[in-house]
Amino acid sequence: MALFINSKTEFLVNTEAASLQTEPATIALSNGKFVVVWRTNDPTQDGSGYAIKGQVYAADGTASGGEFLIDERHSNDQELPRVAALKNGKFVVVWQSTDGVDDTSNGSIKYRLFNSNGVKLTSEQLANSETFDWQRQPEIASLSNGGFAIVWTTYDSTQDGNGSAVLMRLFDAGGNVSGGDIVLNNSHFGNQSNVAVAGLNGGKTVAVWETDNTAVDGDNSAIRARIFDGAGGPIAKEFTVNQAGTGAQSAPSVAKLGNGRFVVTYVSAAGTLDSSGTGIYARIFTANGAAVGDEFLINKTTTLSAQNDPQVVAVGDDWFAVVWTDLSKGDLNTRARLFNNNGTSASKEFAVHPGYSSQELAPTISFLPDGRLFFAWHTTDAAQDGDSSAIKGRIIDIENLKIGDDGANTIVGSKSKGDYIFGRNGDDILNGRAGADKILGEGGKDDINGGAGADNLDGGKGRDIIHGDDGDDKIYGGDLDDKLFGGKGNDRMFGDDGADQIKGDVGNDRLDGGKGDDRVEGGDGNDQIAGGNNDDILLGGSGNDDLDGGKGRDRINGQGGDDDMRGGAGDDVFIVGFSRNLPEHTIVRDKILDFEDHSDKIDFSAFQFKSNHAALVHFKEKGTANDNECMWIIQQNFLGNDITYRLTIIGADKDDFSPQDIII
Repeated sequence: MALFINSKTEFLVNTEAASLQTEPATIALSNGKFVVVWRTNDPTQDGSGYAIKGQVYAADGTASGGEFLIDERHSNDQELPRVAALKNGKFVVVWQSTDGVDDTSNGSIKYRLFNSNGVKLTSEQLANSETFDWQRQPEIASLSNGGFAIVWTTYDSTQDGNGSAVLMRLFDAGGNVSGGDIVLNNSHFGNQSNVAVAGLNGGKTVAVWETDNTAVDGDNSAIRARIFDGAGGPIAKEFTVNQAGTGAQSAPSVAKLGNGRFVVTYVSAAGTLDSSGTGIYARIFTANGAAVGDEFLINKTTTLSAQNDPQVVAVGDDWFAVVWTDLSKGDLNTRARLFNNNGTSASKEFAVHPGYSSQELAPTISFLPDGRLFFAWHTTDAAQDGDSSAIKGRIIDIENLKIGDDGANTIVGSKSKGDYIFGRNGDDILNGRAGADKILGEGGKDDINGGAGADNLDGGKGRDIIHGDDGDDKIYGGDLDDKLFGGKGNDRMFGDDGADQIKGDVGNDRLDGGKGDDRVEGGDGNDQIAGGNNDDILLGGSGNDDLDGGKGRDRINGQGGDDDMRGGAGDDVFIVGFSRNLPEHTIVRDKILDFEDHSDKIDFSAFQFKSNHAALVHFKEKGTANDNECMWIIQQNFLGNDITYRLTIIGADKDDFSPQDIII
């Protein structure tokens, strides 16, 4: 179970201290930096009402430049900022505005693009095309196609014919609109509000929101969701997220997980999993919206009184983290917990800010590229900036999660615990040591050693050398030409792309060359060996092995033990023989299970025949003539030991063999 280590004392985010600083939001940027945005109540910032400020930080938590003003049109109030990082390195800020400039109704949704240093790239833009009545509560998510989606609540009842509705609009990477407003909810009874959004694989989006339609779960508030394709078209009808129908469910948050699924968190007053006040619930879904198990409780330690304001973020490929506010000690405190992608706990619940000296509200969280978590929140502690409200931040390490930079890294895991090590780009040396480690080399020529324990090792891009060492390991070569060594244990090894060299070593291994001209060797143990595509060399080693060449012109050698060999498609060569050091009267039994006459060949050179005829006379009919099955039997004496070798051949009869089918 992961532990959390404070890697930087909490720090004040806002420089401008007059009046109230509230409503923080944060996102990690692709260059290792992160950005925080918030609302300031100081009218001197933009000359009128509330304004939106921002600050970029380096990976170590030091400010990168000064804080900057985000909104451009300053009339009245700018509130509820949210931020998303784009694939091109830029970030987008969206907020709620009552400036009345582009939308003369009660309120509108604005957005603006910045580069990774906080430099403005565009003027502020109007997100909504619907301009009647209020547009409120914006949220934003980056999409896998490079663009972004903005969602919000509209109070124009004409949008769905009954109460408030939730809308979405899509944008490309440059901030240009891609179509009009999209009504997310297909059920129109009652009010829909508090919408959140996440990008899924393939450019898809998932939106989640609150509904007070009592027909949904029998009570006054439920959480609904719907999935849309890359063009904004609905893939299916909306569905209910929460299971418990009693009490109110509210404040949904959603994140795409590393395995392509998504998780929804929300506040629930159902009392089914947390019987004291409200609790933080969650449920996981496939990319198509099918529930993966039941809803589960996030705040498993502090259940007294109320827990609210959950925010969820994916953490690498395997985890997600949730932050929320806790009222169990009388004052609001920020707490968090890490979970595996299947919903099981990966850490204990912990306080982001130890102590209860003030109120902590509106927590937000982002996962930094170096493997740490950044938290921000709004505190009412007047000692922080001399006024009654400030924005605080803190970076926290996840123990045993180690992420390199784009240079050449040397990363060593812990002595006994399972580590998560990511090399990123560069030629890295990565050593998991003991424990069940997950190591990903990513780019560059990496040298990876799992050490003791059942490890999951992936070279990623580049020509990598990977050693599983002890334990039952899973090893993936990734792109290009890799060298994989299983070591001790029953390993599963995949060469993937490139011309790979794979050796299972000790243990009963499953080896697959994948694409490319591979050399795959089982070593000791009873191994399952597949060449995959292209022209491969398969060596069984000692043990009773199963070898399958797959496509291509393969050379297959069972070596020691009783082996089953398949050539697959292509003109293959089967190399047969046996060890000279076997006990007396040993009978070796090999099989060729798919011999193709006039296409495949059998190499008998290990028996040192002086002529083709001397080899052909050892063919025998196993059953009846024309049954496409025969045997090749020889008895030889080595160092005084009589050894019998029996080769069963399926695919040809004795009389089908001629000198062109054998190699001596």
